[in-house]
Amino acid sequence: MQRKRRKKKRFGVFLFLLVVCIGIGIMFVPWAMQPENFREVKNKINGFLYKEDFPDSYNAKSLILVDCSDDEIFVSKNENEPQIPASLAKLFVIEYASTLADLDSIVVADYHLVRTQTATPSV
Repeated sequence: MQRKRRKKKRFGVFLFLLVVCIGIGIMFVPWAMQPENFREVKNKINGFLYKEDFPDSYNAKSLILVDCSDDEIFVSKNENEPQIPASLAKLFVIEYASTLADLDSIVVADYHLVRTQTATPSV
């Protein structure tokens, strides 16, 4: 009789702790999915491991990383600042594109075409 009560009590405590852990996890996951929340922690870890100061892990002048499925911006840095293209080939592409369409219009890329790009596209 005593064992059954003890087992029920242990199971109740286990179940309560499991529900609390799942609840905390459900609240923590959306916060953890935002990259800016861990940037400072990641920089501290890198600084400790490599004995250097890592003020910003992105060394680009500007960047933007967008999820195409829902247009959510993952990472952005000076995204609205105008930048000079990196090569003459890109300048020629811009010049050619300006003859085909208005450069202020938004062009939607086909998902399947984006997926066929190589690992290091030229543009």
